[in-house]
Order: sequence, then C-alpha cells, then structure tokens
Amino acid sequence: MGSVGFCDRLPYPPGVSDEPVSAEELASLRAAMGWPAVSPDAARQCIREACFVWGAREADGGLLGLVRVVGDGVLTFYIADLLVHPEARGLPTAPEAQAMVAVLG
Repeated sequence: MGSVGFCDRLPYPPGVSDEPVSAEELASLRAAMGWPAVSPDAARQCIREACFVWGAREADGGLLGLVRVVGDGVLTFYIADLLVHPEARGLPTAPEAQAMVAVLG
C-alpha cells in the first residue's frame, strides 16, 4: 500500500502469532487443503498485496491456519482466505482462529 492506513496500524489479536506467514507456508497450507497450487511468486504477491495476513501457530511455530484480508485500506475489507490445516481442525487452538475473525467483526 502506498500510504499508511488502517491496515498498517491493525494490531494482532490476543492469541494470534505475530510471526509473518511465508509464501512457502501459504502454498503448503493451500496444498494440504487440496486447493490449486500457486507459484512461489504468486504466493509472495498474495501476502504482499493483502492488508494483513494473520497466522495461528502451534507451540513449535508450525502454521495451523491463517486469515488473509484484502481491501482498500480505508473502508472496504474482506476475508480472501480463511484456511485451517485439515489436521488442525477441531483442536483446542480453534480460539486463535476465532480471534482472528472476531477482531474483523
């Protein structure tokens, strides 16, 4: 984004990792879900062009899921991706994923 707006100031919600989600992690999570493959360059651009990408992580740092939000940085935002690794569904880490979405409401 060209200017500092809402997206640049949004804090991480409680329980959500502030460790950036990498392009490799995004591509791997999409593959685990059976979604079409994306190139590393496309994954990097998806992250770079998003208003924000929040990740829910295991204690060892492994990515359990993510939410990627895009928008104009002022008025309009929408969830482009809300991904939870199939093996992480139903785990006690669900509150982190809920926190990522609740802060958007």
